[in-house]
Amino acid sequence: RLEVEIPIWTGGELSTRLEQARFAAEAAAASAGRAGDQAAVAAAEAWIRLAQAREAVALLEKSRETVAAHVELARNYSAQGMLVRSDLLRAEVELARLDDLLAEARGNARTAEANLGFRLGEPIDTAYALEPLAVPAPIGRERGVWLAAADGRRDLAGARKLLEAGELEAKALRGGLFPRVGVVARHDLVDDRLFGGHGDSTTIAAMASFDLFDGGKRRAAVAAARAEAEAGRADFDRFAEGVRLETRQAYETATVALERRATAASALDAAAEAVRIVEERFRAGVVKTTDLLDAATARREAEMRELVARAEAWLAQLHLALAAGETPESILSTPNPTS
Repeated sequence: RLEVEIPIWTGGELSTRLEQARFAAEAAAASAGRAGDQAAVAAAEAWIRLAQAREAVALLEKSRETVAAHVELARNYSAQGMLVRSDLLRAEVELARLDDLLAEARGNARTAEANLGFRLGEPIDTAYALEPLAVPAPIGRERGVWLAAADGRRDLAGARKLLEAGELEAKALRGGLFPRVGVVARHDLVDDRLFGGHGDSTTIAAMASFDLFDGGKRRAAVAAARAEAEAGRADFDRFAEGVRLETRQAYETATVALERRATAASALDAAAEAVRIVEERFRAGVVKTTDLLDAATARREAEMRELVARAEAWLAQLHLALAAGETPESILSTPNPTS
């Protein structure tokens, strides 16, 4: 017997199931897009950390050259009896400390470069030529604009599609309360041997079926589906509110990060001017070597604070774009490997 059944009318259950499947597919596509954005953000963070690590190495190398020059000058002064030995030893200790910091910074840079290769899905020994970490631009848009953009975030859109699919469940289950109409085509082969063809018959018939009594099972399922849809709506509203809160927090964090970078830049300018003044006074024999080393140390710390503040400002803007549903590529571009 070969039998084919074609449903003609199922009370709307089949069409509703198809609509649910379409919503689910759209939700999966939105989730995949959100996952791609998150992966891009991870790669952009690795890019920023590598640029930060390389600039830290350059700053420490420059600082070491300056301190090494001060140590050599202190040795000459000490040999001439113009400087006590304790000041020379203090300068040598500072130089040794910079050697330690520089070795650590170079190791951090190598680790950051391997992490970038991992995030980009490339060999971790890939080398990258990066542009310097520039000063981040102002945010440019008001907080309300960012909050409005967050309503179109991909994961929020996916959750909305899943909610719509869930709200159709009650409608799909109600289709079972109505009669089902279809067409059945049946072909029979009859014989006393397997797969024989002594006799055959073909039947085409219309059929209708209806569940007279199921103990209230389907009506209970419809009520449960409605309750789950209401709970899903509450969960979605809560999730949407959380998205807006996340975007607002990211906006405030980005704003503060930009202010901190500006403050760190001002402090760096002051520290650089202080070093210039102390160096002139040192050459004139007015201040000691320790004063010069203290000023150089203060400038190096100010340079590091400015670098960290600049990197954090970039990261804050990157997370703001992600929270608001913007593409991470609008903040940073992906570097190209050189080897």
